[in-house]
This record gives sequence, C-alpha cells and structure tokens, in this order.
Amino acid sequence: MENNILWKESVNKAFYGFLGLTLLGGVVGSIVSMVSGAAGLASLASGGGGGALMMPIIVGILAIVAYVYYFLGIKGMKTASMGHVIAPGTSQVYTGALCALIGAVISLIPLLGLIGGILDIIAFVLMFLGFGKIRDLATNENAKQGAKQLWLAMLLGLIGAVIAIIPVIGTIISMIISIVVLVFGFLGWKNISNSEL
Repeated sequence: MENNILWKESVNKAFYGFLGLTLLGGVVGSIVSMVSGAAGLASLASGGGGGALMMPIIVGILAIVAYVYYFLGIKGMKTASMGHVIAPGTSQVYTGALCALIGAVISLIPLLGLIGGILDIIAFVLMFLGFGKIRDLATNENAKQGAKQLWLAMLLGLIGAVIAIIPVIGTIISMIISIVVLVFGFLGWKNISNSEL
C-alpha cells in the first residue's frame, strides 16, 4: 500500500517535470530560439549588444529546473518499484535520467558541451531501453500502455532532434513533432499515474 502511494506521488512529479521540460525544451524553446535569434541579430545590426540572445539561456535554466523535478519523480518510482517485476526498467530510466541531468548541467559550462552531449546520448539510450522494459514487463495494463506511449514519445523526440538540424524548416518541423511528443508524453504519464504496482 505504501509503495502504491509513493508510486502515484512520484509518477505525478515525473509527469509535471516532463510537461515543463517538453514545453520549455521543445515548443517554447523553438519559438524563443527563432524569435530571440532574429531579435538578437537585429539588435547587433543596429549597434546594440544583442541582449535578446539571453532568452534561450533563461529558458534552458528553467528547463533544467523542470528536469530536476522530473528526476525526483523518476527516483521515487525506482524506490517504489523495488522488488517488483518492473524494477529493472525503472532502474534503467532512473540511471538515464541522472545522466541527462548531469549532461544538462555540464552543457551550461563553456567548452564542455561535447561531454554534455555524450551524456545526453547515453541517457537517451538508457531511458529508451528502460521504458521498453517497463512496457514489456509490466503486469498492469495502464503501466504497460503508458510505458509504450512514453517509448514512442522518445522515439519521436529523437526524430525531431535529427530533423531540427535542417536550417529554418527543420526548426518548424521539430516544433510540430514536439507537440506530438507532448501529447504522447501526456497520455503516457496519465496512464502510468492511473496504474498500481
């Protein structure tokens, strides 16, 4: 009973952290990046200091705060599921979330972006595999369906990140994919929050 209460509280934390992260890192991040980039260039062209270029940094810091909240939720899920059939999956998601959090913080330090990027790739693989394990091992139908939707959200997120490399049109397509990822993530976390261990 105690584990189920911890499970539900932790899933809700992870859900709200995911929601904030997806909005800030995806939809809002793309809009801010396009708008502040144009405003910053205009400011520089007119002899200003390009102050609008600070907005993406602020959004990035807010995204890290959202990720910390997400991480705390994942940590609680790992604790709640100890000894349960899905424990290997939640443990892998937790390790991936920890790597991603460390990578995000390291990426803020000048010249260490490459290390942060490598940690992000490791984190993605671990979380992707972890949600796949939860999907395959869960005995609760809501948890199984939710993990499947989160797994798909991550897959789409990867596709969006690759497409974002394409100048201008890639950013727009990536923003649309981010909205789809948000929907899948919302549905996935909603299903998991309705599940029990």
